[in-house]
Amino acid sequence: MSIAERARGSARPTRKRHYNSLPRTCFEGALGSVEILTGLARLAASEQPEAAVHLFAAAEAIQRRVGLTPAPSLRAKNDRALAIARGALGEEAFAAAWSVGGDFSLDRAVAEAQSVTVGASLPAQPDPDAGPSAAGGSLTSREVEVLRLVAEGMTNAQIAQELFLSPRTVNRHLNSVYHKLGVSSRSAASKVMWVGRATVFLVGLAVMLALLLGVATTALASIPGDPFRLGQTNGIDAMTTLVGNVAGTMLRVDNNSTGAGATALDLRVEPGKALMKVNSATRVALLNADKVDGKDSTEFLGKTEKATDSDTLDGQDSAAFLGTTQKAADSDKLDGKDSSAFAAAYKRTVVVSPTGTDTQNGTALLDAHSSITDASASKKCLIYIEPGTYDLDSGSLQMKQHVDIQGAGELNTLLTSSVSGCSTGTLKGANNAELRFLTMQNTATGVSCGAAIYNSYVSPQLTHVTAKSTGSGGIGTHMGVLNDNSSAPTMTDVTATASGGAENYGVANLSTSTIIMTNLTATAS
Repeated sequence: MSIAERARGSARPTRKRHYNSLPRTCFEGALGSVEILTGLARLAASEQPEAAVHLFAAAEAIQRRVGLTPAPSLRAKNDRALAIARGALGEEAFAAAWSVGGDFSLDRAVAEAQSVTVGASLPAQPDPDAGPSAAGGSLTSREVEVLRLVAEGMTNAQIAQELFLSPRTVNRHLNSVYHKLGVSSRSAASKVMWVGRATVFLVGLAVMLALLLGVATTALASIPGDPFRLGQTNGIDAMTTLVGNVAGTMLRVDNNSTGAGATALDLRVEPGKALMKVNSATRVALLNADKVDGKDSTEFLGKTEKATDSDTLDGQDSAAFLGTTQKAADSDKLDGKDSSAFAAAYKRTVVVSPTGTDTQNGTALLDAHSSITDASASKKCLIYIEPGTYDLDSGSLQMKQHVDIQGAGELNTLLTSSVSGCSTGTLKGANNAELRFLTMQNTATGVSCGAAIYNSYVSPQLTHVTAKSTGSGGIGTHMGVLNDNSSAPTMTDVTATASGGAENYGVANLSTSTIIMTNLTATAS
């Protein structure tokens, strides 16, 4: 017959042994589940080896999930039964059965347990008066008898008289029962007994296993298959869903405490996370707060109302502020300067670096300058000259409109040539162009004229520039900057020097030329 049938009514020894263990396992979750499954598996190892392996594998899966390690004595029994099943099946069939059992769902494990049957060969019943076993072991038959009488309300003395034992022996059996069941009172032990008996005799082994494996509480269990335990923390790392079809309230939590901090439900989330989600827009009675920050709704303006001073800002009427199409009188200025005082963004920048000798550097500069052919008011360009000496030999650099030239500092970047003549210079300026942060030098000797910078009909900007003409022999005229033919350059932070000629001028202005100057130093010697 089936083990389930024997658990419900048979008086044979094995049935009694498993019946004795049921009350305790009702309240030990995974441990009780493992004991029930492996106990049935051991009984079936000889006659139903495949089913036995299935149950052993299912029990192993539960142990692995909860981190449970069986006692050495239980493990030894299981190993002996597994060896019998392995011998009956063979290695290949054994491995296949183990794989199948390890993947069993709860329903499948219960069904498999119900299907197990055994023959006439059964183990002997243990000695009823055996001493208490180690903690965590099954109850002995004598302990079950004592527990049954406790559940019926008998005192230790009455139990001793009923079982022909001494009260001291009864007390020893009760202490063992408490330890094995994990309880500390007669009342708790009685409940375990009655729950176990009602489970076995009224609903059978299938429901018993379902309770052990946590069907009734799977939705709330900390580990799938374990029961949800009130009064302690139950951890979970997956979503829990409670599904039902109830005409009225489906879930209610009552807290009858009158304490100051008593609540029925305490929901907590990490900062910034939503406390709950509701898929209904229906107003929930008594759930919607009537106050915000401690203030009643009457203290807030309605959606069609406005504050009496809503037309003012910081006490000023809207007329005191600019309209959407207005702008401040100085909105086109920055630090009091018009936008024309700032350089426009460059569309292209060419960097010139030293390549070898001073003459080779000068050739590289002239080539880079010549490569810019499309500069315009809307496409300004910059030539940036890195530190070094750039010798133009007897030539000059003709600036282009909308192409600025910038060095790395007056002490770091030097452009020099020996060009001579009264209408030329080491550099010739251009309109809409700026020269800044470098030194221009002319070293012509024995000539009629020599200039570092020559401007004719143009008005460039010169900023942080040193211009020097260094002739020798006291011949001709030397000028740091020569402005001719109505030129009007803007010169800011400029040092212009000339020496070595018969006539020397730091800055020379000819033919109605003028200069706009700020911090200009001009010397001649």
